[in-house]
Amino acid sequence: MMNYILYNHANSCAYLCISMLVLHNLMYVSFLYPIAPVLTLISNLDSYTSDDRQKIRIAAIEPK
Repeated sequence: MMNYILYNHANSCAYLCISMLVLHNLMYVSFLYPIAPVLTLISNLDSYTSDDRQKIRIAAIEPK
């Protein structure tokens, strides 16, 4: 009886661990997919603005 309880406990623990990992991965993916395009957009905007700043700086330094 004790052996059965221990085996059952280990089995349920393993099942719980696996289901938690799967759930975590699903949550991670579902959180990441909507955020990823936004992050790329933000990084693109950042590089765009820094590029613009560089152009403005060059235009300001160069004599007309």
